[in-house]
Amino acid sequence: MSPVFISKYMIEVDKIKDLCLKALKNREFLVDVKVSRNNEIVVCFDCFDGIKIERCLELSRYIEENLDREHEDFSLEVGSPGLSVAFKVIEQYQKNIGKQVDIVKKDGTKKRVVLNEVHENYVLVSPIKENKSKDNKEIKAMLKIEFNEIKSTKLVF
Repeated sequence: MSPVFISKYMIEVDKIKDLCLKALKNREFLVDVKVSRNNEIVVCFDCFDGIKIERCLELSRYIEENLDREHEDFSLEVGSPGLSVAFKVIEQYQKNIGKQVDIVKKDGTKKRVVLNEVHENYVLVSPIKENKSKDNKEIKAMLKIEFNEIKSTKLVF
């Protein structure tokens, strides 16, 4: 087995998060920050209005300017979450209100629903296939799902 280079000065995740939070603009939010033992930094952020490549470059430059390559060797990747990636923060739920999502609960059940409302501890959703009453009127059945019951949520595309 070949030796793995591990930096003597591993960059702290919290340091990167703090830099990102200082640099994020209105309506942007941090989704995730990962730092490997080899100082491979991956920053994932999003915006309620969508992310452009130019903005990813700006954030990348800001982070690089605030880290000392003389002291800490690192690689940096900055981007937005992919469509097939599970939600990690409440802002992703808020951004996708009115859209179809697949929610997998911790008990293994999967529901395809429309995301209607997002609250601090739960979401309100509507099933895709609405039930019909005897007089053929749609019944809007809102379901409340607590965040602590959710294993994963992904956007349907």
